[in-house]
Amino acid sequence: MKGLLRFISGKGFLLWLIMGWILFYVTLAVWSKEAFARFVGWLDNNPLVQVLYVLFLISGVLNLVRVSREVLRRGVARFVMWVLLPAGILMLLVGFFLSANLRQFDWIIAGEGDALKPRWQEHPYVLSEIKPPLKDELFAVEGESVFKYEPKVTVSADGESFIVGVYPPTMIRGTYYHILDFGLAPGIRLKEGNEVLHERYVPVKILPPGSEGVFEASPYTVFLKIAPDRTVRKGITKAKLYSLVSPAYEVRVVRGDEVVFEGSSRDGVLFDGRELSFSEPAYWVRIEVVSNPAVNILIAGVAVTGAGVLSMCLLVLFDISSRRRRGQG
Repeated sequence: MKGLLRFISGKGFLLWLIMGWILFYVTLAVWSKEAFARFVGWLDNNPLVQVLYVLFLISGVLNLVRVSREVLRRGVARFVMWVLLPAGILMLLVGFFLSANLRQFDWIIAGEGDALKPRWQEHPYVLSEIKPPLKDELFAVEGESVFKYEPKVTVSADGESFIVGVYPPTMIRGTYYHILDFGLAPGIRLKEGNEVLHERYVPVKILPPGSEGVFEASPYTVFLKIAPDRTVRKGITKAKLYSLVSPAYEVRVVRGDEVVFEGSSRDGVLFDGRELSFSEPAYWVRIEVVSNPAVNILIAGVAVTGAGVLSMCLLVLFDISSRRRRGQG
């Protein structure tokens, strides 16, 4: 056991591990350009990579302890200034490993009144309000963004309310929430005679105008675009006016490889003896929910590393000044 610890704590073993990581990164970066993402994935679910990484951490700690003894002999103050940087880097590496293995996340698509319940959460929260970045009537000028500010939602939890936006994430009792996506969900009803085959809201990507959303209403695939109500000209500028309360749609219905309908919802959407109608849409958001117990270790590692860089610079300046004084003496 002593021999194994001596081998792991040696500089050579640590350098071999570092060189192995560099070789891994360079070769996979050349061929797949996803070396870091692949490494994070392996760190989460590949036992061999996990064992090698843990050995790397153990070797780093043992090397730090070994070198620290030598530095400590030169004075406590010097040791404190020196140890912050390697200790901070080790904290970052430990936090990175724990984050890769303990981090959990969910993507939740929801509208107003829907429950938000990540897999690891015991009680659901409620998405009580969506504050869209758009008015009920939308003027869209070609080449200009229609989103003037970011969407926000209100999340209610046990009598408390929290505002969640796109960035930065909002922490609600140890879990981070932020908006990944935003859009309109038209209400659809597909009927055959008096029988309702499908009736629901469909969250589709039809914002900004010009985007084409798609949803399934088996055996059909339906493609949608918001149709402008009218075009307005002001000088050389042309803008299209869209209603987001009761929009019309450009609709294409496909069964298999066959287009069975293509036209405007204003004229009615009839195909195969069936009728597709649209009701007032609702807004929807896709929220990313992340739980990461290791985030505090990462934050502490960043802080200690930053302090270590500063103290190491001061230590180098002190050593240079001491050598100059000795030279002059």
